[in-house]
Amino acid sequence: MIQKIKTKTLSLVIIVLFTLTACGGPGMKAPSKGLMGKKKVYIESLGQEVEIVSISENKKREMEIYKLEEGDIVNITIYGQPEVFPLMQDAGANSPYSKRVNKKGFIYFPFVGDVKAKDLTIDELREEITLKLSKDFVDPKVDINIVKFNENRNIYIVGEVVKPSAFPLGLENFSLSQAIAKVGGFNAITASASDIFVIRIGNNNEESKVYHADLSSPVQLIVANQFLLEAQDIIFVGATNLTSFNRVLSQLIPGVDLGNRRYLD
Repeated sequence: MIQKIKTKTLSLVIIVLFTLTACGGPGMKAPSKGLMGKKKVYIESLGQEVEIVSISENKKREMEIYKLEEGDIVNITIYGQPEVFPLMQDAGANSPYSKRVNKKGFIYFPFVGDVKAKDLTIDELREEITLKLSKDFVDPKVDINIVKFNENRNIYIVGEVVKPSAFPLGLENFSLSQAIAKVGGFNAITASASDIFVIRIGNNNEESKVYHADLSSPVQLIVANQFLLEAQDIIFVGATNLTSFNRVLSQLIPGVDLGNRRYLD
């Protein structure tokens, strides 16, 4: 279950879910007909209409080389200098050699000092630390791995799945099918395989979109395996019949009760 979602993202999730299910709510104009008869929905918080398109219309693009951001934690291992940098069995986020990129975009490492890490790739950061260590050590061997991503790297999956979750998008391509499998698949009793939505918030001058998938279709099952997710994507798995909308909100905000408002066709 999701324990924490940033306010802006959370507000948008609630508004979009209300809109997708045609429930009336503040800050939006719900479709007058069912979802499948509506190509766009207007969300006032975004000040724009959000287009609803099939996942088959998504332009496939490979993941770009990742550049470090504030909040990322990297583990730095130095080989060949055991007296100064002994190898540690714990290479996780709590290791003394794991460093968080601070608000100014820097990390601190012994014998190196403050190093700008934000907007650098892992290879670029490795080269920078190697160069600085070379002033005091002969031919230092440096290895760097990301052990924890910042929250802006998260993907959210809610609705009728076995384990609603938030998890970080890694460095490899990750598809819609993989995300559903990661949370244990659909709830066998309540999930509607024909009502899968991926909410994507626009950035870099790109428009926000809502992608629809009907995974009861063999063709779209194949497409879902090729549909690559992006950071901050929100996957919503709809319910069969008139499943309570309050259940979805309780996954996002524990304790919220909307009086068992229900989905509308």
